[in-house]
Amino acid sequence: HTIRRCTVYNTGDGGIVMSGGDRKSLERSEHVIEENYIHHFGQWSRCYVPAIHVHGVGMRVSKNLIHDSPHTGIIYWGNEFLIEYNEIHHVTLESGDAGAIYTGRDFTARGNVMRFNYIHDNGGEGMGSMGIYWDDCVSGQTAYGNIFVRVSRGMMMGGGRELVVENN
Repeated sequence: HTIRRCTVYNTGDGGIVMSGGDRKSLERSEHVIEENYIHHFGQWSRCYVPAIHVHGVGMRVSKNLIHDSPHTGIIYWGNEFLIEYNEIHHVTLESGDAGAIYTGRDFTARGNVMRFNYIHDNGGEGMGSMGIYWDDCVSGQTAYGNIFVRVSRGMMMGGGRELVVENN
């Protein structure tokens, strides 16, 4: 499945939700979400309704423009995601302890790569807003070549193992 070049805005909850692949066998879905413009989402439910919410195995989230939300831009759960070349700004405007890109709570969610994303000008109450947030012992993640500008923290790692952060 591919979702490409769509505009999604002024939604009560999130933007795009996609699942696929098989986590037990790690069979890849090869689903793609790319070149979409998603903004002003999460107007009814204020948390955990991101612009892009993916779960499963083997998806690519690429070249999307995401902005203006009370909470996070991209949430992913699973394995072997490639999240690249996205621009995310003015998210987490009403929340703290959140990230523009977020995952957590799964030691087996490995093989995910975040690269060449431009994350800037995000909000954040209390603890602030992270560019990329790997929470609660998620492991086996890689981030490189990302640009973080005017965020509370570029990266936040809440435990876990085999987390690689290079050349951001």
